[in-house]
Amino acid sequence: LREKEVEIQSFQEELLESEREKHKLKTSMAMMKGDVESSPRAKHLAQRLAESEATSQLLQSQLQEKDKLALHSQALHNEIQTMSTRVQSLEDQLHQRDLECEELEGGMQEIKRKAQRDKEALKRATRQHKDRAIQSEQSVEALGNQLEDANGELQQLRGKLSKSKR
Repeated sequence: LREKEVEIQSFQEELLESEREKHKLKTSMAMMKGDVESSPRAKHLAQRLAESEATSQLLQSQLQEKDKLALHSQALHNEIQTMSTRVQSLEDQLHQRDLECEELEGGMQEIKRKAQRDKEALKRATRQHKDRAIQSEQSVEALGNQLEDANGELQQLRGKLSKSKR
């Protein structure tokens, strides 16, 4: 951008110099108008004036083009700044989301470990409950057998008792 400004300044100086020369030539021609218009000097001055005007127009169009380029360059610079800011913002958001994902993954891992521990504890509790149920069934069965035996003995004793009473 600084180079463009220097170049524009240079073109402006050339344009100013060309305008001065043009003015000198017009003044000289006006003074010579009284002289012979077809003299070689007048022809030379007219030719120089035409060249000067052409150069002036060329320099003016180049200066306008440089101004347009400078404006376009500034617009591009502003757009790049805006895009850079947006990219930085998006990168910050992405980093934040990555941190959130890592945090969630850590939480999920902890939940999975707790679920596994709970599952193992439930298996142990179920096994213990089943073992106690089996022991209870065996105890009930043993008590049922003892009760039958006791009932059998009681029946025998009642039978003996009733025989002895007769």
